[in-house]
Amino acid sequence: MNHPAFCYGDEDIPRLRALILGLGLVGMALSWACGAGFIGSEGTGHVEGLVVEIVDRGVGGFETLRVRDANGLVWSFTTEEHMSENSPGQDYTGFTASHIRQHQLFGGRVVVVYRTEKNAEGYWLVALDVTDPLD
Repeated sequence: MNHPAFCYGDEDIPRLRALILGLGLVGMALSWACGAGFIGSEGTGHVEGLVVEIVDRGVGGFETLRVRDANGLVWSFTTEEHMSENSPGQDYTGFTASHIRQHQLFGGRVVVVYRTEKNAEGYWLVALDVTDPLD
């Protein structure tokens, strides 16, 4: 008997379940590897990559830093964790914006240690330190 292409026999059901389970596990692993575990929750983490953009604030820290990781994901950071304070960036201890710009110009990688914070607009990444990779 001929069946349409979208019909499956009883012998195909275990293979379909295994395929669906496998795809689900791969999707979860990819989302975890890309840092999705930090999105939507407060905590700390780090990311290594190439500097895409650096916007200097002029007084310690930076307004915006964008880094592209090995998976092509672009991460956006700031050092302005307390917008109402007179001294934003007080927790930041890393490279100056001009040194980070040198990394951008020469294609040098950086490691950003960050804290995820929640504000009225949602979650954002606050850079605590920017350094050279260990290798």
